[in-house]
Amino acid sequence: MSTRLSVSVFALACGLASLAAPAFAMQEQGSNATIAPASVIVFNQKLDGSNVKLTYAYAPQNGFAVVYGSDQHGKPDNKVLGSIALTAGDHRDVKIPISGDVKQGSPLWVSLYQAKGDGATFDRANATSYWGKGPLPSTNEFVVQ
Repeated sequence: MSTRLSVSVFALACGLASLAAPAFAMQEQGSNATIAPASVIVFNQKLDGSNVKLTYAYAPQNGFAVVYGSDQHGKPDNKVLGSIALTAGDHRDVKIPISGDVKQGSPLWVSLYQAKGDGATFDRANATSYWGKGPLPSTNEFVVQ
């Protein structure tokens, strides 16, 4: 076998072996298993009627996706513009109804909250943000175009 062919076969074998390795990784079992953190993906967008679209959300537990406006510095303010209940797990292309006047060029923010109480409607007093009291990640910001 030629050297060139031997190197190609060896490279292919290493590549296939690296793909198979995660399948054999040890998985944590039981109550100590790690839960993936809450996450969102949202892009700049035009309003869809009176809705904004959350491209992707992962909620570790039942909760809410909540949209906020921005203050004069472009940071999230305390005014809730819209919310929608989410069950635990992955969500794609979630439409969140927005109330109030949102102008083109307005920066908006989305946060995920863990539901407490009955969990039927968003109530800030009975919900806990997955990002705590700290600032939301910059990736949670989007602009209405």
